[in-house]
Amino acid sequence: MASASIANRAKSTNWLRSKWSGTTVTTTVQTEVHTGDDGQQTLAFENLLPSMYNKYGGLNSIFVKKDVIRGDLPKSSKRKESSTKEEPVSSKKSASRKVTVRTVESEPSPNAIIITARYDKFNRLIELVMNKTDLRIRQIMQVIALLAPYCDSLGKIVIQRCHINAFVIYDLSKMLPLTAITEICLDESPLPEANYAILLNAEGNVLKHLSIARCLINDVVCEQIASKLRYNMIAGKQLLTLNLSSNHITDEGAKFLADALRTNRRLRYLNLANNCITDTGFNQILDTLTEFPLTPTEITQKKACCVEYLKKRLAFFMDQLHFTGLHSLPDCGSRASKIIMNKSDAIIPAKSSGKILPQYSADRIKSRTEIPEIKKVKAQSRDIEKVNSAKSATTYSKQSETVKPKDFSTLYDCMGPFNPDHLVYKDGWTYSKGNLELSYLNVAYNDLTLIGMRKLLTVLTYQSEVRQPGQTGLINIIIEGNLLPSDCPEIRAINNVLANILTGTRSSTSKKFTFT
Repeated sequence: MASASIANRAKSTNWLRSKWSGTTVTTTVQTEVHTGDDGQQTLAFENLLPSMYNKYGGLNSIFVKKDVIRGDLPKSSKRKESSTKEEPVSSKKSASRKVTVRTVESEPSPNAIIITARYDKFNRLIELVMNKTDLRIRQIMQVIALLAPYCDSLGKIVIQRCHINAFVIYDLSKMLPLTAITEICLDESPLPEANYAILLNAEGNVLKHLSIARCLINDVVCEQIASKLRYNMIAGKQLLTLNLSSNHITDEGAKFLADALRTNRRLRYLNLANNCITDTGFNQILDTLTEFPLTPTEITQKKACCVEYLKKRLAFFMDQLHFTGLHSLPDCGSRASKIIMNKSDAIIPAKSSGKILPQYSADRIKSRTEIPEIKKVKAQSRDIEKVNSAKSATTYSKQSETVKPKDFSTLYDCMGPFNPDHLVYKDGWTYSKGNLELSYLNVAYNDLTLIGMRKLLTVLTYQSEVRQPGQTGLINIIIEGNLLPSDCPEIRAINNVLANILTGTRSSTSKKFTFT
């Protein structure tokens, strides 16, 4: 999301306040800002949040604890610092992987609501943490939703072990399209309404990571969440990780997730640990990771995607024609059309009466003396037409060389799971090669047996043979805590196939095992 200055975003202050608070506030947001080490100005969130909450008439006081994260940045964002050096860390472990957190504290009041605001080394707000907080006081989320659009670097909100209600989820869903937040954690924060699905349905959001572990989610709520993960939904094209661990999901909920994985090609991480899933639900998920036939509904969706692809391809070629300075393709059929028009000028006598047909009047009849001049003019026009067509074709071919091939290949993205490279046609039926994008699956501490492990081995062997460049398939599966022996041929074969996938080699050793 492109960052915007505080001055530009202040134009929408009154609209935002009336949106969440229900009242029109005429005062503007205070222009209190921080200046980071890189010279960028950011909003003083830790000072504005308590003052704005008091303006709304909050019953309790809010104390914002500021944590400044100090440590090495990723290689992509490291900067050369010759004059400044980080203080040494007194630890036996490598200091390059150590992150030191410096906390700026003051004494909060006994009944204060504590919120942690984490900043990076450039003094930019990157995360809000609310732990063991009663957020049922709606003014808290309203004020946060009001100030969050002004914090360009805020990317994560953690609401852990808190008392929340449906209004908290609603305010979060309205906040997402206006901010740069891509990660939400609601672990151990259950609510009776369980309206988590609206977080995945907000128009224009960029939510990529959602964690709702230990939230008492059952199969009904799981169905609502899974329905938002289909290909034609917003979350089906955005969400990368989903954590549903330690809930009450059974085989019925696993079936709903499996239906979503048939067309979802965006999700990479799925955590279903510590639920109530047996081999039946596990096998339904695995069936979507291998070859399966398309249903009539999916075939209809495939046709709709083909129509969308053809529209985008036509628009793509028209853009390239505009880019090359041509308004149309080289005219190769104009001569034929003129010949047809010339033939229409001929005199066709009527068979019955021997008279000239009414549409060919006598005024259009050419005398024989004019025929040589007409042929000469037509020959000159044809020569001019050939020269112009040759010039147009040459110009088009030269300009089209500057068009990058990848621009055309991206058109297939609109087809998603119905990309021709992902389909197989057998005996008049259309088959999908399966979901080869999901790479992490955690099913630890469920009720799985060796039956599910044999199915898993079959899926891993299939994916290792059909995966293409850019498709990882399953490379990390967590199965501990199930009804499995500590050592058996199935688990050894699974480890062998995974090792071959990670090393980029293919081995047929897994096929040597026979299970009885």
